[in-house]
Amino acid sequence: MRFADELVGPAVVSALVAAVRPAAPQPHALLAAADALPPLTLRRRGRLVRDALLTDLPGSYASFAATMRTARERSPSFRGWLIWPVTSAVAVKAIEDGTTAAFDDALALLAEFTPLLTSEFALRALLRHDLERALAVARTWTTHDSEDIRHLAAEGTRPLLPWADRVPGLRAEPRRTRPILDALHRDPSEYVRRSVAAHLRDVSRLDPDLAVATATVWSVQPTEDVARLVAHGLHGLVRRGHPGAAGLLGG
Repeated sequence: MRFADELVGPAVVSALVAAVRPAAPQPHALLAAADALPPLTLRRRGRLVRDALLTDLPGSYASFAATMRTARERSPSFRGWLIWPVTSAVAVKAIEDGTTAAFDDALALLAEFTPLLTSEFALRALLRHDLERALAVARTWTTHDSEDIRHLAAEGTRPLLPWADRVPGLRAEPRRTRPILDALHRDPSEYVRRSVAAHLRDVSRLDPDLAVATATVWSVQPTEDVARLVAHGLHGLVRRGHPGAAGLLGG
């Protein structure tokens, strides 16, 4: 759809140029990217702007991250769809750096920025690079005060997240995100619980028995919210006639 494609348009690039101009006084790649956007899809636009940003801001991960944090502090327009290529660039820079310090700081930066626009897509690159380390950090997000960051833990680690790059380790072993779901299935935020339900639905497609076993444990102490979450997450299994799911939901 053209409307979706235009979410990353010339106005987004202009706002990004203004935000980083102190560090990139001649952002030639970003200015060129603005002219090249119209025929591209949303994902290709995001990659184009990300690559242009990386071109205009060469140097270490540390300097790049510092520039992005400064841009957030100084520019009121540093939010919305320009965050998508920014967080993607953060992940690229951290992986190129190759140190655990950069990797961990990139995860922290994604959490900082996710209230401005979800960092779930950028998180995928870090999950692909070091699944165990990234999941360990994501588990700490489940107790964060911000519902956006708790949502990032559930949504960004979905094994079948739409629009996102696949993470082979999550597809092969969906049980690896079980601690995140266990921590969040009774979250006070409906926004977070909806993400948990969608995550459970992903698990049900990859490992139906695991999804039913997980939902069964949650249902030992039922609440209306948990019942609704489980019904949403297992709906596909019930339709496909999975006996465990049907029995749990009274079908």
